[in-house]
Amino acid sequence: MYQQLLDELAGYTGEGGVTPSDLLSLPDGLRRLLTWLTRHGNVGVEDLCHEVGCEQEQAQNVADTLIARGLLVAEEHAGQVRYSVRMARVRTRGRTPDRLKNLFD
Repeated sequence: MYQQLLDELAGYTGEGGVTPSDLLSLPDGLRRLLTWLTRHGNVGVEDLCHEVGCEQEQAQNVADTLIARGLLVAEEHAGQVRYSVRMARVRTRGRTPDRLKNLFD
């Protein structure tokens, strides 16, 4: 799965996080990993090793690549780096942006 993820990430063009609807359009391996990360919250590189099925160095490479693509965020918790999915902001329906409201006043 490691090489599959790297291949899929090489073709990924999005930026600025991922929305729930973005997950549906991602390639299978990437979608599976991001869905798993979303469900598990903050995970360590060891957890990534087990999920991806690779060595720790390779899992770190996947994490670094996901961070560079804007899909993952790294945070330090109790001296350990933990990773979570970087979710993009989604505009809620029914809310008119302030600029549009000002046009009608």
